[in-house]
Amino acid sequence: MFSWSYRSLDGPAARLFRLLALHPGPHITAPAAAGLTALPLHRTRRLLADLTRSCLVEQPLPGRYTLHDLLRGYATELTHTHDDTDERHAATLRVLYHHMFTAYEANLLFKQDSLPGLDLGSPATGVVPETFATIEQARRWFTAEHRLLAGLLQTAVSQKLDHRVTGLAWTRYLGRPGRGLVYGEEGIALYQRLDAPWQEAQCWDSVGYALHRLGRYEEAAATYRRALDAFEELEDHRNVVGSLMRRGNTRLAMGDREAARTDWVNALADAERQDLSHSAREIRDRLTALDMDAGSVPVPPQKDVGNRTAPVPTGADSAHQSPGAEIHRQ
Repeated sequence: MFSWSYRSLDGPAARLFRLLALHPGPHITAPAAAGLTALPLHRTRRLLADLTRSCLVEQPLPGRYTLHDLLRGYATELTHTHDDTDERHAATLRVLYHHMFTAYEANLLFKQDSLPGLDLGSPATGVVPETFATIEQARRWFTAEHRLLAGLLQTAVSQKLDHRVTGLAWTRYLGRPGRGLVYGEEGIALYQRLDAPWQEAQCWDSVGYALHRLGRYEEAAATYRRALDAFEELEDHRNVVGSLMRRGNTRLAMGDREAARTDWVNALADAERQDLSHSAREIRDRLTALDMDAGSVPVPPQKDVGNRTAPVPTGADSAHQSPGAEIHRQ
């Protein structure tokens, strides 16, 4: 029965059916399917309609399509028979790019201080991210794609797609500190299983950031210690500077000015050794303000853990910006 329906398809529809097996989520949107195949959206919609009429694909929710488990198994067999390794790999990359850039677009609506400088590079040819008009639309997309983003992140890690790992990780952490805490803890468990210590260290740093934003400062400081230990063991001095700066922010928010000073002095020393001139300059500004007993901290240094630059608000607590800004660029 399946083979008869499949043989009745034209070439593009048959290819879409096969490649749908590569999508790790329980359902897929038409824009994501367009990225999977690198076809225009209007054409992909018609192909999805053809597959639905052929009973090879179901549409359980408006705009979302799914394969029955038996059909997914059949499509998996077909794609490994008819699509070579390069084609399957390219399709997987396009799906990763689609969701990474769509998550970025969704996060823009939350207007997080970290977003304007987030550098994800350029999407692959044929990938057109989805866009959102309201925060509610963005929130619904994140809710619907939560498990998929986790699956794509695991795919990126297992295939050693380092740039996509970082991009997917950051787009999941941004926007909502409570959700970011959950994602960070999931990431720690994932990277421990996969023996990926650098990514695990990044997740410890991100969990510290999420805890800070939730006002759980003592836990945040302890979590930054875990990140620092890991980065130091890996001899990743750039990220040591970033984590020290963020822990200093947390200690200042706790009211411990001298502990904040210690972290920033240590961060300054490391930044100077690594010739991170921009970060060093801004750390000096913070230390000067602290010495002047200013009522609020100055604009804090921009930070980098994953290729992004962030403009930062002022104020003692809001000064704590998300991981991943400027250090890596210097």
